[in-house]
Amino acid sequence: MAVLAALAFTIPPVLVIDVDGVISRTWFGHEKKIRWENIVSLHYHFGNKYFTVRDRDGRTIVHTAFHVEGKWFRDSVRERTRLPMTITRGSILKRDTIELPYIGRK
Repeated sequence: MAVLAALAFTIPPVLVIDVDGVISRTWFGHEKKIRWENIVSLHYHFGNKYFTVRDRDGRTIVHTAFHVEGKWFRDSVRERTRLPMTITRGSILKRDTIELPYIGRK
């Protein structure tokens, strides 16, 4: 029973791109929403394939490798926010970070 209960907490939340912003819903009904105008930074880590959206209050929504359509999600959020994205690669011992500015489609 304990293994089944622990397994329920490892299931990633459902992420939704809405008209108002990005929504994260867990299987237990907890919902976190970040409105487009409140998003202040975007981060992507190559090693673990995590894309993090952060708002003014420090709340985050993370798109992990366990979610589907990672590139589409990342591109859609960037297109709506038009913010630069901080890209990190490497490990704890040696880490490179660059900032990639937003360049719109033509």
